Amino acid sequence: MSSNEEILKELELLLNELSIELKYGKGNFQGGFCRYKDRKILYLNRTQPIDHNVSIIVSELQKININLDERKISPSIRKLLH
Repeated sequence: MSSNEEILKELELLLNELSIELKYGKGNFQGGFCRYKDRKILYLNRTQPIDHNVSIIVSELQKININLDERKISPSIRKLLH
């Protein structure tokens, strides 16, 4: 498993812990957050490279205020989110 795949998997676990649903789709879109009723959903384009999807997740997580001190995440993920 490549480094980007490992980072993506850890970010997916963090999203789950934050109760953010992750959906992959195909189409002409970059990806990002949306809200549907009381659900927070992060859409990613499955046709994009892994590093692009990692960037989308990091960018969207930086927009919300999460306390990283309360999260059990690796130093590499912590560094990406700062």
